[in-house]
Order: sequence, then C-alpha cells, then structure tokens
Amino acid sequence: MPIQTTANDVVFCGHGTYMGGGQTFNLPNGVELWITQPVGSAMTDGPVTALVAQRPIDRLIVRQPGRGGAVDDLAALQLPTIYRGPNPAPNLVLHDLGDLRNMITAALPLGPHHVITVARDTTLQDLLARDDVRPLIALHAAMHTHLRVFWAACSAASDDPNDPPSIYHNAKAVFFALSNHATQTRTDAAINAAQAAHAHATANPEDTAGTVAAAVAHDPAAANILQAI
Repeated sequence: MPIQTTANDVVFCGHGTYMGGGQTFNLPNGVELWITQPVGSAMTDGPVTALVAQRPIDRLIVRQPGRGGAVDDLAALQLPTIYRGPNPAPNLVLHDLGDLRNMITAALPLGPHHVITVARDTTLQDLLARDDVRPLIALHAAMHTHLRVFWAACSAASDDPNDPPSIYHNAKAVFFALSNHATQTRTDAAINAAQAAHAHATANPEDTAGTVAAAVAHDPAAANILQAI
C-alpha cells in the first residue's frame, strides 16, 4: 500500500542528521514513527515534498554513490521501518529548513496539517515532547492507538566526507532503477527504456505508472523493475 500522510499525521521536516553510536531513546506510548529511508542516508527533495504535501509514495529506492550509482529497492528490503512506542528508535536531529524553506512552504497542504519545522537543532526525543505534539500522543495512548509520525529529512551523519546513499521516489525511482539495469545489461531495449523513463519522469515526477508505461514500450522487462510499496 502506498505511503501517504494525512491531516492527522505529524511530519517533522527540515534538514536532518543522525550521529550514530547507538544514540536511541524509547518512544512514548501512542507513537508510530515512520522512517522511509535507511538510517544513515539522505532524502532527496521529491519524497520530502510528497510527505509534506500528503501525496502518495508508491516506489522507493536508495541510490549508492559509493557503489557506482547502484540501486536498492526499498520495498524488497522491507523498508520503510516503522517504530512503535515504547520501543527504542534512533534519536535523529532536525535542523532549520534553511535553503529548503521556499520549497516546503510551497508544498504545504491548503487544509489542516501537522507539518513541524524548527529554528534550532532539536532531537527527535525533544520534538515528541513539544507542546503541540505531546497532547496528540497522549490522546492516542489513551485510546490504545498510535499517532503516525513521519521523518521528512535526511538521516545521514553530518561529518561524513562522502556522499551518502540517497532516497528517490516514484517516477525518479523507476528511472534510476532502469538506468542501473541498462548499465548492467547494455542492451538496446534496456537503454531505450531508461531514456524513455527519464523523459517521462522529468516532466511527471509523481507519475510512476506513466513512467513504467513509457519504459515498457521499449522493454517489457521494465514492468517488473521495482516492487510497489
């Protein structure tokens, strides 16, 4: 089932990091934390704005610069990861929007939402203790349900000198997966399929089905390039 936020969910959005070293904390009862990417990776603008704007995410990949642009299908890896209180979760750090401000402002839903940003570095543990979040958690805990909380930010180490693995979604995920396939197989069909996917994904970054269809016209194998979330 596609990942799609709603007006009832909390979305923590901005630049983000995780310093590692086993820095975890126990989530409060009533919290269901969704981290769509492997911890230690960067989240590109596409999935960030999809989470903020309440648009569906149906494909996710992690692209590995250190492996020559190799692609891993997150659905095949049984990601995203969902943490539920009172179990432990990584104590990620959210930073100011900075250069993301205009993009995120434009993506905000017109109706009700709980998209939360910060002006100073704030740990996930402290974000969940905010006055505008704590009552929502308490309400769900009292009903024995869970408040869905989404991390719409990177989770890479800030002192890593290398480019971290990066997360792409929907049409761009399909294109990068097909591009990687074309690099490996070097067949005309795969190359043409990747080129068609690139053209469609550039014009329609949310249109997974259209991107796949454009590729399948050149290579039927493109239909099964990624698993649906």
